[in-house]
Amino acid sequence: FALESLPAKIAEAEKAIAALEAKLADPTVFSRDPATFNKTAAELEKARVQVAAMEEEWLELEMLREEMEG
Repeated sequence: FALESLPAKIAEAEKAIAALEAKLADPTVFSRDPATFNKTAAELEKARVQVAAMEEEWLELEMLREEMEG
């Protein structure tokens, strides 16, 4: 059931986002390897979009559940 599984998936994705942010926080990463920096930044943006989509899906499902129960 997606309503129950989404919070865990969101939490997992948020951990991945934190790891990517930590990688980008190194002030020397861009000067050492611009390609890796750009790839990591793209992965971070993709992960953020995915989390936003999962959160939206969860909210929609939660509202439907409340309608059905109420």
